[in-house]
Amino acid sequence: MPGEPTPVCRMPPRWGSMERAPPRRYPRLQLHSTSSLPLPPWPRGAGPSCAGFAAVSTLGIASCAVCESGAVYCWGEPSLRAVAQGVERKAHEVVRIEGIDDALAVATSLEVACALTRTGRVKCWGRGDIVGPSAGHGAGTKEPVIAEAPLPAKAVALGVGDLHGCALLETAEVACWGQNDWGQVGVERAGTGMLAPVVLPGLRARTIAVAGNLSCAIDDGRRAWCWGWNGSGAMAAGDTEQHAGPVRIERLDEVVDLVTYGGRVCARRADQGVWCWGQDVETGTAPSRPMRRGEVPSGRLAGVDGDTLLVLGVDGTVSIKAGGAVAKVVVGLPPARALASGNGGRCAILRSGELRCWGTNLRGELVLGVEGKP
Repeated sequence: MPGEPTPVCRMPPRWGSMERAPPRRYPRLQLHSTSSLPLPPWPRGAGPSCAGFAAVSTLGIASCAVCESGAVYCWGEPSLRAVAQGVERKAHEVVRIEGIDDALAVATSLEVACALTRTGRVKCWGRGDIVGPSAGHGAGTKEPVIAEAPLPAKAVALGVGDLHGCALLETAEVACWGQNDWGQVGVERAGTGMLAPVVLPGLRARTIAVAGNLSCAIDDGRRAWCWGWNGSGAMAAGDTEQHAGPVRIERLDEVVDLVTYGGRVCARRADQGVWCWGQDVETGTAPSRPMRRGEVPSGRLAGVDGDTLLVLGVDGTVSIKAGGAVAKVVVGLPPARALASGNGGRCAILRSGELRCWGTNLRGELVLGVEGKP
């Protein structure tokens, strides 16, 4: 019931500490649509109390959105979304993340989500043994916790993988933290302990892309680099061996955009040509070099899922490109200004500020009131 006291975690003053406080409760959303088309806007008074939405992420088994006011709301898999202890929640319930009221962006993953604030700080929530270490290493507790990553400089962008995260700093440096068993933090593998933020030596980046156990970046010379799990050939080095630190993606220059998901990486060049490498969903093999997959409309890549790309055009149109086929526009969706794609479905923030989502709804991603029934 609204107003019922349920323990959640407020933002502590430092990385790893916890504090409990009563949450805010919000009504369930009761929307009905097909799984293949964008949903209509949330009914007035039924969803988060936002005048408009500024950012959204669906890369994990939960989804989160940022209001223009800076508040963060999440829904989907309760273990990530609720940040609560001892309380059973439904996946389709929408919960505000307490202690964050100045967010600019949000990133989600399997067990962790993080928000970038207007002051350049990164605040994360989820499993305590992932986000909670206070001084570099430590198993911590698996109970939900919310904490701040101690970055050496202000962040301007962020990404979150299964058990690690990375931030692009205002200095153009990249700092990563979390589990480093596959080298996804960007330094030489050092056991299974959780690492505090580490600045990657020698890399000056203009954008980053993070998912699973893989991290990638575009440097200031428009070259692509990747580090982490290479079992899918994501380093494009002709092997599936692990590499220490970032690996430059050879034979690919003038890269202006980059997305990754599920061991697959796709990059857009200045000529709008798209090149992909990593796990090939058609053959099940790992291509040793980037392969050209045609062109996309002018705009930016918003996500990749297998051999399917999601593209946000400069005119606000949303297109889906499957393999080497021509990109097709999503019909019936008004112009958008932000787009997200991943395991939690697909969501678009319209230029009007409305948020519309579509997908399978297996874990309540569409906030329909019933999981698995879009």
